[in-house]
Amino acid sequence: MDKKIERLFVALGATEREIRQALIGEIREHQQRKCTTLAEAKEAFHNAPDESTEKRLALRKWRAFSAQQVEAAKTLVQARKAYDNSPDGSKEERLALQKWRLFSRKEVKAAKTYAGARKAYDNTPWESMERKLAFRKCISLCKTIKDARETCHNTQDGSTEKKLALRKWISLCKTAIDAREAFRNAPDGSTEQRLVLRRWRAFSAKQVGATKTLHKAKEAYDDSPPYTPERKKALLKWRAFSAKQVEAAKNEASIIAAYENSPTGSKEALFAIRKLAALYEKKYL
Repeated sequence: MDKKIERLFVALGATEREIRQALIGEIREHQQRKCTTLAEAKEAFHNAPDESTEKRLALRKWRAFSAQQVEAAKTLVQARKAYDNSPDGSKEERLALQKWRLFSRKEVKAAKTYAGARKAYDNTPWESMERKLAFRKCISLCKTIKDARETCHNTQDGSTEKKLALRKWISLCKTAIDAREAFRNAPDGSTEQRLVLRRWRAFSAKQVGATKTLHKAKEAYDDSPPYTPERKKALLKWRAFSAKQVEAAKNEASIIAAYENSPTGSKEALFAIRKLAALYEKKYL
């Protein structure tokens, strides 16, 4: 209210209290007239003093706009937006959530690929039944380790979902390297870790058995589980091939190569060093 109106009130004999009440009333009316959209009503609510009339009036307008938005929602995106825009704990929020869940359920049901199921999962309300259904569909449609890994990494540690995703990942492992990665992502001492260790050892045993060269034996050793019979067998094979390479080495380059290809700290490595030392002694002394 400007000074002219204030002077008019004084001239009419209005008290200071009456003037203040009139000013507050005008401000309230102005604010209510100003709120012509949901966003404005929401902003007015958050800006109003707690437990004030302005806050109650703004909330009433906010709920009215929210109800319209919920009613108009015809897609999952619109229903989710209506939920996000509704007052916390309000009837409008509950109705928006119901719509969101309905659209989400349809999207989950329609998913035919992992990508579709993953998208449906990301669009579900948090901790809803639809989210659980979408997750199980993601698991059922996982066809690659990449998909299973992604699903596993996007779940909460210690949850049932984490265990299901990890088991799916384990089931898709085809090599010792695959199993090793899954093992490292399994919780220490868990059933899943014991399960994947058995698969890792089985893959490793096949890999060791199939080695025909030094480099393949070294790979088999590197890919095998530590402190297992499979690693010991891989090491024995590696050492056997290494011994042959050291024995066959005749010049400086071949001896150095044989040393570099031998297991660290092995007799074969020591033999290569001695052989190289003998060559230097003969050549330079």
